[in-house]
Amino acid sequence: MKRPAIILTSKFSTETNGKSFGKYLGYMARKEALESKEYLTEQERKEINRVTIKARELDIHGKFRKVFDQSKDELVNKQAKKLLNNKVLSELNDDQFSKYLGYMARSSALATIQGKRELTPQETQELKRVNEAANKLTDLKVTKDKLAVGFFTSDMDQVHLKDFQHIRDQLTKAQANHSVLWQDVISFDNDFLVKKGILNKETGMLDEQAMRHASQEMMKTFQAKMNPPLYQPYWMASIHRNTDNVHIHFATVEAINQRPIIEREDKFGNLVKQPKGRRPQKVIDQMKSVFTNTLINTSDLTKEISRNRDQVRANVFQHFEKQKENPDFQAMINQFMEHLPADRRNWNYKWLEKNDANGKALLDIITETLLKDDQDYRTYKKDISDYQDTRQALYGISKRENKNYKVNKLKDIRRRNGNAVLKSLATLDKQANKMHKKTPLKLRVNPEMYFQTLLNKAKTQKSSSGAGGRVAPARRNVPRKRNLYLFTLSKKRIEKLKKEISHQTRKEMILEKGHVSLDKRKALTEYEKIQKAAERSQE
Repeated sequence: MKRPAIILTSKFSTETNGKSFGKYLGYMARKEALESKEYLTEQERKEINRVTIKARELDIHGKFRKVFDQSKDELVNKQAKKLLNNKVLSELNDDQFSKYLGYMARSSALATIQGKRELTPQETQELKRVNEAANKLTDLKVTKDKLAVGFFTSDMDQVHLKDFQHIRDQLTKAQANHSVLWQDVISFDNDFLVKKGILNKETGMLDEQAMRHASQEMMKTFQAKMNPPLYQPYWMASIHRNTDNVHIHFATVEAINQRPIIEREDKFGNLVKQPKGRRPQKVIDQMKSVFTNTLINTSDLTKEISRNRDQVRANVFQHFEKQKENPDFQAMINQFMEHLPADRRNWNYKWLEKNDANGKALLDIITETLLKDDQDYRTYKKDISDYQDTRQALYGISKRENKNYKVNKLKDIRRRNGNAVLKSLATLDKQANKMHKKTPLKLRVNPEMYFQTLLNKAKTQKSSSGAGGRVAPARRNVPRKRNLYLFTLSKKRIEKLKKEISHQTRKEMILEKGHVSLDKRKALTEYEKIQKAAERSQE
């Protein structure tokens, strides 16, 4: 099987492994510089092999492997510190800087071997050569503004040589704060990049801006999906190119470690404490998915697929209306109705999947019959096939059916279309069964004539209620009683009522302030009424 077009390989290291994170920058830079050359000398080929081996030593088994004995780590760290703190590095151009790192890496290895045993004549000569070459480079005076082609970081889209010290400082500070160093490599099939217009086969031009944007989105996903999220993450990336494939190296740290501390055995069988660096596979899968979808802009295609899917479902309703008078279609519906339960609440695709596989299969045939000449349905199937091809090119062919995009999308649209047919049937059945709500229509008619009876009853119900349905009784144009009463009051009477209400309110307030009980207030009110009645009788 052909390799996937985009592969994400992920590893990690911790500071307890005794390796300097800053060295990773050197290996990436030197390897990139050598790979960019079309022709290599024999010496350069040996050098790239050495650098590659060193990089692999940092990566092997998902962590930095301890190459040297514990007792010799002091020598290694001392030489690494010298390499990292050498200010002249920021004054070299990219090719010179890369060579310098390569020389120093080899010098470090030879010096460590020298601490364990006597060097061979060939090794002694090599150590002398790389030291002399490194010293010559440090005597050169070159511009600090030289652009490091293919490098970018979380805070810089373009990296110049003067920025390398800043990058090393970020990695070193994170290591001092016990951060994990996560390493990722994304490699591409160049033919796929050419097909998608990202790589120009004729000119060799690569859309690095698209690569950077996809990388940035991937790193946002990495930060957000980790539990807990990465704390102030800093990452660097380098696009490497050679005749085989384009690939991007990533190195990520967080300002202060937020990972839980775990214990593990080192190669000597001793228990050591270190932050947990392993990422859940789900996070790695999401990172690759976001990178890929951003790079090739699959969001537009998936949106179009969703729009077509919804349109196909709407078309099912229209085709159902057109075909319901067709005798062949009616016969299919009558046959299908034998598989449906009496309770319309169970007329759904999920119930058939669970309880009647034959009924589900027959419903699929009905929907396919309705859509046999539907152009939107053809477009939908073509789009999901094209997208499936893209996914297989990206991820390879999955052996698990539940990971098959096209199969899953076809299952989904069959379910939606089937429910559209069932909804149309349920609507007709409700219209035809209004007079016998408790007894389902399918239990009262000949099964072979169910759909015909359904249509006839639905038409009868519609005609009996008129074109506009049931006519609502006309409302009498009579004002409400309260309005009639208000209109009979004269203006003089209204003013008198207002005064009485105002007087009553003031009197209540006086009594309340005097702390007069409610019973006494009622008695006083009754007494006043009796007095007024007596006064009127005397008049």
